[in-house]
Amino acid sequence: MKIKFDKTRLLKAVIWILFIAYIAALFKILIFRYLSISQLFSGSYGKMRSINLIPFKTVIQDLVNSRKMGYMSAISNTFGNIIIFIPFGYFIPSLNEKYSKFRNVLISTACFSLFFEISQYILGAGSSDIDDVILNTIGGIIGCILYKYINKLIPKRNIFYVSIIIMTFIFFIGGGIVAVDQFGTYLGISKLHEQVIGGENVPKGKADIFGKLVNGRSDLITVNKIIRNNKNESTAVSSNDTKNANEDNVQVMLSKSTKVYLEKGVLKKKFLKGYSLTVTYSKIPTENISKLSSGTKISVWGKYDKGKFIANVISILDESREQQKF
Repeated sequence: MKIKFDKTRLLKAVIWILFIAYIAALFKILIFRYLSISQLFSGSYGKMRSINLIPFKTVIQDLVNSRKMGYMSAISNTFGNIIIFIPFGYFIPSLNEKYSKFRNVLISTACFSLFFEISQYILGAGSSDIDDVILNTIGGIIGCILYKYINKLIPKRNIFYVSIIIMTFIFFIGGGIVAVDQFGTYLGISKLHEQVIGGENVPKGKADIFGKLVNGRSDLITVNKIIRNNKNESTAVSSNDTKNANEDNVQVMLSKSTKVYLEKGVLKKKFLKGYSLTVTYSKIPTENISKLSSGTKISVWGKYDKGKFIANVISILDESREQQKF
C-alpha cells in the first residue's frame, strides 16, 4: 500500500519552520543584541533606554553623520531596518492568505515592530524609535509586494512555496553576512580584539571615580560623577541642576606622584572578521589638565587620605576615536 506524499503540506511546514527561525533571529537582533537571556531574568545588565517620537529624526542624523560613523554603518542602520522586515511581509500572506491585503500586512508589521520597540524600552535593551517602526513597516510592505508578484508569476502552489523557501534562504545568507560584518561583536558572533599600548600604571579594574570634568588645575580637579545604581544603570547629573551637581561633584587632589594619561582608541574593522580596538595611553604633564574643556570624560584611581581624595592615576578619554575599515 502506497502512502500518498503531500508535497504541499511538507513545503508549507518548511516555511513555518523558516518563519519560526526568522522570528527567533528578530528577537536576537532587536532584544538580545546587547544582553543574554540569563542577564534579562537576573537583571544583571546595564539598562539602555532612549526614545525618539519625531519621525525621520534618526534617519536624518544617520545621513548627516554618515561620514563620521562610516557610510556602511549609516546605510545598514537605515536600510537594515527595512530589509529585516521584508521576510515578515511575505511570510504572513504565504502562511495565511487572509493577510494578503496590503492593509492587513501594514497593520500586522506596524504592530509587530511596535511590540519590539516597547519591549526594548521596558527591558532597557536599546533605543525605542518611531523611525524603526516606519522603516520596518516599509519593509513589510515590500515583502507583501514580492509575495503578490511571485504569486501572480507562479500560479502553481508547490512551485510558489519552493520560490518562497529559496528567497528566504537568500535573505538569510545575505542578512547573515551583513550581521556578522556590521554587528557581529554586538550579537556575540565575533569577538572584539583589544590591544593596549602604554599605560602600564593604569589599573585594569573599575575606576574609583568616573565622570565628566567640571574644572581643573594642576593640583586640583572637580569631577561630576557618573554614578551607577543597584540595577547598573548609568546616570549623570545635569549641569543645569546646580543643587544636585554640587552634591555629586567630587574634588580630586593631585600630588607630585600622580600620573596622568591621555587615552585614545582606534577602531579597525575587517570584512567578516570583526573589530579590533587599539587603546593607546600617552603620558601627559599634570598642568595640561587646566587646558581641558568642561565635560571631558575622566577616570580616576586613588584613595582617601585625611578626608581628601588623592589621585594616583588619571585617564583622560580622547573621544575623537578613529575608525578604519579594510
